[in-house]
Amino acid sequence: MKRIALALVAVLLPLPALAGTTGRMTGIVRDSRDGAPLANVSVVASSPTQIARTKTDSHGRYCFMSLTPDRYFVEVQLDGYSPEPYHVAIFADMPKHLSPWLTQAIEDFRHFPILNAGALVQEGTSGDVYGYAGEGLLVAPPVQSDYWMLRILPGITVGPGAPLIH
Repeated sequence: MKRIALALVAVLLPLPALAGTTGRMTGIVRDSRDGAPLANVSVVASSPTQIARTKTDSHGRYCFMSLTPDRYFVEVQLDGYSPEPYHVAIFADMPKHLSPWLTQAIEDFRHFPILNAGALVQEGTSGDVYGYAGEGLLVAPPVQSDYWMLRILPGITVGPGAPLIH
């Protein structure tokens, strides 16, 4: 009879819930141009409590299984693409899904129009004082005197009796 009573007590007593102490983060990294998944992308999740690193598989998928609950800075990098930073909060027992899109970095400047540089810099102009003129060209104001050029340099002050140029 005692055995039956002990068995009933053991069965009827509530057991403590076993909760996890870590979180996880998954996702798929894709190319922003066509949405294609990107393989071999470096994904680094860092927080004050942990740094975790992984790479995407051939289908662009990555997974961090045991992240300490915290706020993470996640950086996604692949050669030829601009790195993308993210901020993510990870909680225990709550999966987080982060699917970044990477944009190809500009490596070839042959696709951009080149302006004639001869119109930008002209004889008698100073180095850093330029304004915007019509037709998208930068122009410099005319040099009025050597003294005027000294006045535009940082740290040069005008003394009493010096001529002011408007």
